[in-house]
Amino acid sequence: RKALHQTEAELAALKKLQESLKADEKLGAWLRNRGLDAAPRLWEKLRVAPGWEAAIEAVLRERLQSVAADAQTNWFADAPPARLTVWTAQGGAVSTPPADYLASKIECDDLVARTALADWLAGVHWADNVDAARAKATSLVAGECVVSPQGHLFTPHSVTFHGPHTAVEGILARGRELERLTNDAVRLREDVARLEAAYAETQQRYLERQREVQALRAQTGQTQSRHHTAQMELLRLQQAVERVQSRAAQIAQELEEVTRQQTSERATLDTLETRLKDYRAQGDAAREALYAA
Repeated sequence: RKALHQTEAELAALKKLQESLKADEKLGAWLRNRGLDAAPRLWEKLRVAPGWEAAIEAVLRERLQSVAADAQTNWFADAPPARLTVWTAQGGAVSTPPADYLASKIECDDLVARTALADWLAGVHWADNVDAARAKATSLVAGECVVSPQGHLFTPHSVTFHGPHTAVEGILARGRELERLTNDAVRLREDVARLEAAYAETQQRYLERQREVQALRAQTGQTQSRHHTAQMELLRLQQAVERVQSRAAQIAQELEEVTRQQTSERATLDTLETRLKDYRAQGDAAREALYAA
């Protein structure tokens, strides 16, 4: 988002600078009175090969600010208050310029503008550097010239050094930068929208996970409570088992004592029964003796 804001700020500043080139108050009023104030300027229609902006500016100069319009007869009686070029709105087929002509460095989708460019750039060649331009200039015919990437113009008999031209200086390079920043802004807006959507989705998932965590915490609390209750019940049962085991041991001990006593008493009973038998036998013997006497 920071990159988008920075790009939008640069884009706004560049647009303001480019628009300021149209801001001649008197010329603006003249164009407005003729319905031309919103008409696009020529430079807005051009796509120049990188590195050849200065050359195009050096040749076309103020014509980069020109607009498409048919010059009316009454305009000459009330001429523009500043230098202005208009090109006819009537255009015809334009052939592809030769590769060594400066026009080959320009792309333009507007057929009418291409017709005007073919006229203005007729006989203008290009060279990669100053030495090549000077060499090519020697073979030019009258009316032709060759331009270097720096914007220096060469004819067979002269050299025109390129210098700042207030109205159009850097206008094409800024136009290229304007196009780049516009594309960057579009891409960054798409990226920001995509990231914001992803953030919103992530935030939604985060809230859902939070709710799940809260539910799990509540469930955990309930489970812990049940676990504590179970532990207490287990402790109670363990204590009951211990009491039962203790009572069982006590009962076993008592049973053992009773068994011991029963054994002792059975032995005593057996002794008494034996004695009783003896006594009975003695009694029977005494009775028999008595009967016999």
